[in-house]
Amino acid sequence: MTASRQRSFRVLDDLQKRADIFIANAESAAVLDILRRLNRHNRVPVIYVARNEIDLGDYQLKRPMLPTALLKMLETVTIAAHNFTPELDRIGAAELQGNDPESNQLINQVLSSNSAKQFFRALIIDDSPTVRKQLELFLKLLGGEIDCAETGEAGIYLACNNDYDMIFLDVVLPNVDGYQVCKTIRKNRATRETPIIMLTSKSSPFDRVRGTLAGCSTYLTKPVDSTLFKEVVQKYLPLAVNNDAFLPA
Repeated sequence: MTASRQRSFRVLDDLQKRADIFIANAESAAVLDILRRLNRHNRVPVIYVARNEIDLGDYQLKRPMLPTALLKMLETVTIAAHNFTPELDRIGAAELQGNDPESNQLINQVLSSNSAKQFFRALIIDDSPTVRKQLELFLKLLGGEIDCAETGEAGIYLACNNDYDMIFLDVVLPNVDGYQVCKTIRKNRATRETPIIMLTSKSSPFDRVRGTLAGCSTYLTKPVDSTLFKEVVQKYLPLAVNNDAFLPA
């Protein structure tokens, strides 16, 4: 569906548990019968595709369908299905220090040592000072040079005018949300391939679909788990794999 991702397909035995959205051929009686049975108890959003106007559901696309029309429809479906609302609160200081012994150990290591060699640059875009400080401490332990932005607009400016190896991007930001920020960064030729890790307190599959459509590389759920953080950084920064000083095993 998108040029940046490898094209593949799988035959699934249990569609009901695997699918978040169905894209269905509305001109096939067999397909419609399968959808009726699958959606009898647990409804999954369906995008119906047909050559002519149909009266089957709210989400319809005409065949042949343009990729841009499909992507726009997918975004519409995910927003409606998840009933997306802004986060009402942020991580408190107690969640940065006190609740996670492993995180506290990391924080103390960073605060007591300024000897880490800087070999990569990272950008953190988040309006929460607590989250920014947590990620900044983690990344400095690895040897990162860190820039921070409190708004999407500031983050876009920094991303497009500097050379970063990785960007951490909050979903909910004042004025411009993280999805739009991600799309804007992806449109810039210089930042098209930069890994973007979106930060969210939500774990709904629809958030992940929206992030994928916007162009993010992966998600981290807040409060950020140090083990998952290690895995993500090692995946997108190969140099980190051989840095034993990073996160505890």
